Amino acid sequence: MPQVMYREGEQHLIENYELAKADNFKGWVLHHRLEFDIEGNEVHTPKSLKRLKMYWRRPYFELIYMTRHDHQVLHNKAKKGKYTEERRKHLSEATKRVMSNPEMKATYDKNRHRFPIGNYYGKIR
Repeated sequence: MPQVMYREGEQHLIENYELAKADNFKGWVLHHRLEFDIEGNEVHTPKSLKRLKMYWRRPYFELIYMTRHDHQVLHNKAKKGKYTEERRKHLSEATKRVMSNPEMKATYDKNRHRFPIGNYYGKIR
């Protein structure tokens, strides 16, 4: 029997189920409400819910059908504030190291702002 996120027999009780069913569930995802708190801050990741054994066979009120777009917007908002000041400083220093290396700087794509494959210390693969 495959793993399902909802309890057997409760799928029709999940919020927006009828809307998703009308679209044959195409373009809809089943989202755990436990991933975010009321303010929209990320509380759990799917991985942490699985580790806590709170991912599979959940009661209907912990789940909601969302359009793929709305689901992506929700997760992107949560990721926006994910970098701490310390992490931002580290990324900035890494960029300075790359740009200070003439070999790396020469391969830098100015149109796309991407670095070549390699590490931040100047070694190019």
